[in-house]
Amino acid sequence: MSLTKHLLSTAPLAALLLTGAAYADTRTSVVVGAEGGYGSNPYFDAGGQNSSTGTVILTAAPRVELIGPTSNVNLSGRVEQAFFTSRYSDVTNWSLGADSAVRLSPRTNLTAGASYSSMVNSGLASAIQPLLPLDPLNPILDPTVTENGGLRTKTLAGRIGLDTKVSARDTITLGGTVAKVDYAGAGSSSYTSYSGTGGFSHVFSDRMSGGLTATYAKTDYDQAAFGSFKAFTPAATMSLKLAPRTTLNVSAGVTFNTESRPAAPSVNTTAFTGSAALCHEGDRSNLCISASRWVGATSTAGSSTVNQISANYSYKLSPRSSISVAGNYANTKSTSAISAYDFSYISTSATYDHQLMERLSLTVKARYTDPIKSTIGRGRSFYGGVGLSYRFGR
Repeated sequence: MSLTKHLLSTAPLAALLLTGAAYADTRTSVVVGAEGGYGSNPYFDAGGQNSSTGTVILTAAPRVELIGPTSNVNLSGRVEQAFFTSRYSDVTNWSLGADSAVRLSPRTNLTAGASYSSMVNSGLASAIQPLLPLDPLNPILDPTVTENGGLRTKTLAGRIGLDTKVSARDTITLGGTVAKVDYAGAGSSSYTSYSGTGGFSHVFSDRMSGGLTATYAKTDYDQAAFGSFKAFTPAATMSLKLAPRTTLNVSAGVTFNTESRPAAPSVNTTAFTGSAALCHEGDRSNLCISASRWVGATSTAGSSTVNQISANYSYKLSPRSSISVAGNYANTKSTSAISAYDFSYISTSATYDHQLMERLSLTVKARYTDPIKSTIGRGRSFYGGVGLSYRFGR
């Protein structure tokens, strides 16, 4: 299906985003920025650690927020132009997004979102990014992107969700996502993914809540060799307030996966899936440590089991300045009967932010990414940069 047809297919969702309502307030802003940096091997080329280059990155990020008595709509965009002083061609990345929240009644809320992005995978940003960050319960992630360094990924995605309180302590949730992901690499396969989720949660006390969820997902790959897969995942969830500022969220379930390919018998597999996140919010600091395991679609390894461990820490040095550090490990193993792909990488970063004036900010950052397990011997990448940004509007 062409991009135009995919865009047209999101028209009902776009209409839903803007239905409604008379908006009491409209806020518009544009953040423009310029960053200069230096790094090595931005596209994870094998043996490319000595391919150092200077970088200039220009960005513009407009945003419109429509605020009404029972609904909010956020429209956002971002354009990024990267210039390299040597070795590499200039790159343009851009994205568009919209999300909405509507209170249908005192007990029922409706949310919806849509996004499109066109990005070249590189070490200039986080190696693993949600392709659809609007849905935290069903993130669409692809940890094999380091294998596609220097190649463009285009993603068109949408989601819709509904939650309703059936009593003071009980809530029912429903949701669905769809995404069309196009990869430019010859060794990768584009795909279309669909998922639907239903859940029930109960508040046991001020410190504990839990529930049950069931998710059905289907992925159709463009390359016949990857075929398609269907996955059903029932899971239990629990949220605990260990202290006034410390929370623990856990989930555990089983994914029943069926893979189908032309002229080949279907293959059924079963895998444990789950997640755990421990977070503490202090007066000046925030810390989150998380681990997860899930079965999902990837561009290079097909249907895969993905394991991820991450840690994020931030500290407010003053009312105008802060530092943050992050670390991430991801491993991807194909569940396919015809392939045995196994990828791993680590990524670390550190950032310093300082508000020079009310609208002017300074950012200093450093990032290191190492594809420690790669079928084609991808190399590690380092990048450091200093940037200024200015916000127009409110």
